[in-house]
Amino acid sequence: MKVVLIAGTRPELIKLYPVYLEGLRDPRCHEIKVIYTGQHEELAWQVFDVFGFEPCYILKTMVPGQGVCGSFRNIVDRVQPLLKSETPDLVIVQGDTTSAAAGALCAYFSGIPVCHVEAGLRTHNLKSPYPEEGIRRTISQVADLHCLLHEDDRVNLPVPNESVVVGSTAVDAIVCVGGAVVDTSCGSSPKKLLVTMHRRENQAGQITQVCRAVKWILKKRVGELEVNWIRHPNPQVEEVVQEELEGVEGINLIEPVGYVAFLKMMREAWVILSDSGGIQEEANYLKVPVLVLRKETERQAAVTQNRGICRLVGTDTNSVIVAVETILSDSVRKRLVESSDRYLYGKGFARYKIWEFIWKLL
Repeated sequence: MKVVLIAGTRPELIKLYPVYLEGLRDPRCHEIKVIYTGQHEELAWQVFDVFGFEPCYILKTMVPGQGVCGSFRNIVDRVQPLLKSETPDLVIVQGDTTSAAAGALCAYFSGIPVCHVEAGLRTHNLKSPYPEEGIRRTISQVADLHCLLHEDDRVNLPVPNESVVVGSTAVDAIVCVGGAVVDTSCGSSPKKLLVTMHRRENQAGQITQVCRAVKWILKKRVGELEVNWIRHPNPQVEEVVQEELEGVEGINLIEPVGYVAFLKMMREAWVILSDSGGIQEEANYLKVPVLVLRKETERQAAVTQNRGICRLVGTDTNSVIVAVETILSDSVRKRLVESSDRYLYGKGFARYKIWEFIWKLL
């Protein structure tokens, strides 16, 4: 079997690397190649350096100001001819990015089976997150194999019997870089808050609200807290963060760091504030409380089944302040960490389950 993996963002590369690695090792996989579309060109090389691999194809599809439609069109225009020349037996895509949608549809139109890793996630709100929710639904309609994070996601698929629960390949990636055993203690002083924000639906004033919540908490707890806020290359995000937080004592505005360095920052954090989906999986495995800066999440199991270590708090300034203040209590954090199930999304065996599923069905 000849397999092509299509990825365009840093999270996709991280989550697909374990699948790629296992494909290289499996003698039943005659050839496996990676097409990188270039959605996160400035961040991708951090991943390549950590994992020690480079894609067979590196595409230049991003143009300043092109928007979602322009990005989709450019990726399709570049990926379709490659699939025609490579003629793979299977295309694997991951998650809910423009690259995943374009890759899945190109494969579908070419008559190539599609395996969707991280399938079945839903908020059931097409506008949140946008356009990820629509992309997830689209891929589910054309994919042949659906690899799920959790059993609860199966009900969201058009053909549930063509799916398998494998867990999160984000956990596999942590294991691959030596993080199978992690120190969940957090005795650092001052306590560290780790913050990331980037989603489109949070760019209409919501980032400003969170910035002001963080500043209020810092003012109240002078010397007790240190905030590491990870910058994002999106200029609309960066402009707000810089205006609100530049020069504020106790806040470190940090350029995007490498994957291993970011895992270390997550482990050291007292609590994480983020609108990222992947961080919900990683923080769960690392047993670090995460406050989700969104109104809804597609990772429902993390919120409903893991005893509060992952909480939806939205972006309202007062709501964020209350949530952070609560979790700053030593006893509250200890209770959340000790009662949570770090293996909610698997123990790092997702890549093996994915390939066995592929061989079974194809």
